[in-house]
Amino acid sequence: MHNAQADLLRQVRALSVERTVRGQYHGYLAERGVDDNSTTETYVATELSIDSDRWRGVPFRLRTGKRLPVNAVEVVVEFRRPTAFMAAGGATRQPEPNLVRFRLGRSDGVTISIQAKEPGSGPASRPVDLAVDFDGVLGHRQEAYERLLDDVLDGSQQRFASQQTIEQEWRIVAPILDLDAAPLPYEPRSWGPGSVVGGPDGTWHLVGPTETASYHMAAPPIDERAV
Repeated sequence: MHNAQADLLRQVRALSVERTVRGQYHGYLAERGVDDNSTTETYVATELSIDSDRWRGVPFRLRTGKRLPVNAVEVVVEFRRPTAFMAAGGATRQPEPNLVRFRLGRSDGVTISIQAKEPGSGPASRPVDLAVDFDGVLGHRQEAYERLLDDVLDGSQQRFASQQTIEQEWRIVAPILDLDAAPLPYEPRSWGPGSVVGGPDGTWHLVGPTETASYHMAAPPIDERAV
């Protein structure tokens, strides 16, 4: 498994400064122990590209940060939109792409979002979620650190990163480390500063149970973009 992970990471391009946005929430400089002139980021949005036959041309968009509206770890797989409609009709709107959402950590599970035809004679469809909650289906399981401690006691390295994996991870993020430009400011409990790293329309998928609307991240002027 370690060799497979390292082989995959070797095919990942190093991060692009132009496709990475760094942010710092208002009030961070007032935190205890933080230097008044700190340029440490508390938010990053970026895009990964993998140069392999399977994944070439597929964007992997990542965002993480502090003081965001929700605390969640999710992976959303978006399938391509259909190239043609199954039903004709001038009023037919563009269907949403099918999604598979993996919820990690606490409240983990899987949600599949598919297109279902709306009732009536029209050809319109709408997304319908099919969700599985692992706690409800599988019951109580070990916490993450319980599993790691068990692995340590058993001498198993399966859940731990190898040296070659760590070296490739550092290679990938190296271009965006120690940048001179200050990160863009953003308000606590917001979804971060302006970014061009979202989808084609500048949006991200909904995150967590409390987000009710897609967040639009408008691109700032090029001369103001801290990347």
